[in-house]
Amino acid sequence: GEVYHANDIIGDGDVVVKLQCITGSTTSLEHEYNMLRQLGDTVGIPHVHWFGREDNYDALVLDRLGQSLESVFKTYQHSFSRNTIVFIAHQLVCCLQYIHSKYFIHCDLKPDNILIGTGKDTHKIYLVDFGISKQYRYLRTHLHIAFEQTTSLTGTPAFMSINSHAGMELGRRDDIESLAYLLIYLFRGSLPWLHCSGISDEQVVEMKYDTTKLCQGLPEEVEQILTYSCSLLFDQKPDYTFLCRLLQRINSTVLRRTVSRLG
Repeated sequence: GEVYHANDIIGDGDVVVKLQCITGSTTSLEHEYNMLRQLGDTVGIPHVHWFGREDNYDALVLDRLGQSLESVFKTYQHSFSRNTIVFIAHQLVCCLQYIHSKYFIHCDLKPDNILIGTGKDTHKIYLVDFGISKQYRYLRTHLHIAFEQTTSLTGTPAFMSINSHAGMELGRRDDIESLAYLLIYLFRGSLPWLHCSGISDEQVVEMKYDTTKLCQGLPEEVEQILTYSCSLLFDQKPDYTFLCRLLQRINSTVLRRTVSRLG
């Protein structure tokens, strides 16, 4: 699809127009609109202004937000403070908790799909691109979907869960695992499987399995978040409060060490 910046002459505001050529009965853009409509207006979710079909295109109009987390990270030479990383991660946990409460999973958590707010909301982050998001429960029966092999991989290889690499059906735990890889990326400034030419999918999975090596030198809570996500059962609800507590402990550990050195 294509993305354009535009001005809403009726509402007098900056918007983004996403266009996708119609090649079948339903486009991923229409799927994204249906997802956002069911999620509604809340913190961390972009506001929908309009959706419709024009000629051979589906069009989705959203609030215009700021830069992606990836763009900002590059501006800061791939180096954020611990406070900043924890602040971002805490908002993402809250956002995922809300999405999961509506029986949906995002399926593609990565820096490019996280945008910064504008104006008075520059301290807020937004999760975008729900084109491949899906339900993990049936809305009518509330039954959980089955854990089974799927026909294709879901997500971006660098940040996708190990189960996604295996082509398995995804659940809430997979969003949390992707969040853990995002945390490692922000703390390290990169991931060991990025920028490695010719690396195979199997090699990436091997690296993801070795959590001790992957998290070496990082706050111990980062590895705890990763191992916790991998320990969850397919239909198990993540303990979001526990995750937030681990994130808070990262900052408090730094504070305790600083006080200890001063003493």
